[in-house]
Amino acid sequence: MKFLDAAQLAHLNSHTMEPLMMTLSIMVRDIRNDPKAWRPIGYIEDSSRITGSSTMTAAEKLEDYHYMLGYLLEEVKSVIGSAGLKWKFYDDDKKEYLQTLHFRVMMMVGDTKGADTWAGRYGSHWNTKSLSRDCTMPTK
Repeated sequence: MKFLDAAQLAHLNSHTMEPLMMTLSIMVRDIRNDPKAWRPIGYIEDSSRITGSSTMTAAEKLEDYHYMLGYLLEEVKSVIGSAGLKWKFYDDDKKEYLQTLHFRVMMMVGDTKGADTWAGRYGSHWNTKSLSRDCTMPTK
């Protein structure tokens, strides 16, 4: 499972960063709900803080965002595409079992703004003519 949501680093949202967090879905819900069960994979920089961003179009900023997200997920993609990882498990009698683990990304969790960015939807839902920048089907 992956989670992505912006975190404020300065007063009045003047600087944010989005940590991409990960946990294993094989854990029970009580453990997954514990913040200690989540690990950061990396961070996505606020595009408004990147040099030259003031002259970039919204589509260019979205492309940069997806490039950063893709970079962070490179290792995850290599594990998913592999033959699996060998892992040692122990039962209650301390007997060792070697198993091959296969990982899949089950879902990405985030808020509406983050999900809009992943999917390429407009950041605003007021007076938009379509759901996505590339969509030609009117929402009306």
